[in-house]
Amino acid sequence: MIRPLSLALLSLLFLSIAGNVGATPIATFTGGKLSGFNGIAVGGRLYNFSIQDGTCAGVFGAGTGGAASQTGGQCNTSRFAFGTAAGAGAAASALYAAITGAGFNGLPNSIFDPSPAVPHNAMIIWTPFLGDPLLGIKSVDLRLCDSTACTVAAPDGQVIAARFHLTSTAGANSVWGVWQVPEPSTLALLGTALFGLGATRRRRRLKA
Repeated sequence: MIRPLSLALLSLLFLSIAGNVGATPIATFTGGKLSGFNGIAVGGRLYNFSIQDGTCAGVFGAGTGGAASQTGGQCNTSRFAFGTAAGAGAAASALYAAITGAGFNGLPNSIFDPSPAVPHNAMIIWTPFLGDPLLGIKSVDLRLCDSTACTVAAPDGQVIAARFHLTSTAGANSVWGVWQVPEPSTLALLGTALFGLGATRRRRRLKA
């Protein structure tokens, strides 16, 4: 049985976690350039985001997802954080909101790309969600560009509808958006700890 004090602590922790979903994401940097965020809220959950470059297999690990004709071979699509176009689209929109909040909108040259094309006045961030055995990796993409590369039809912050890729991002002004699936919440861990504490006390009373 959970005592009133334990229940109160659980309630306070739940409210704290719920409040953090609306908190400002924390920017991370590599070589002085924006390379990710900790704590982007997507669909009511917090994710950590980072930029990586190369083949799908190189970023997500070898596997059987996608097409055999993909550059670098098939990859482990189970490591994709999102499984639908809607989820990946929400992530791309949340990412641009975080980029704007950090003051980096319209500044692709200030955003990390391990192997950028020249000039680095535009970039595409892929958020993958599906592997197709014929067509490759499907992702929702976020366009970032400066005033020299943006157009009315292709503006900065454009979320590009889901499309397939068979190529690597390296050297193409495109990067993978890697979203870390949240670990089990602190609330769940605390609940487990309280359950264990209660069981220990119960055993001690029985021994006494």
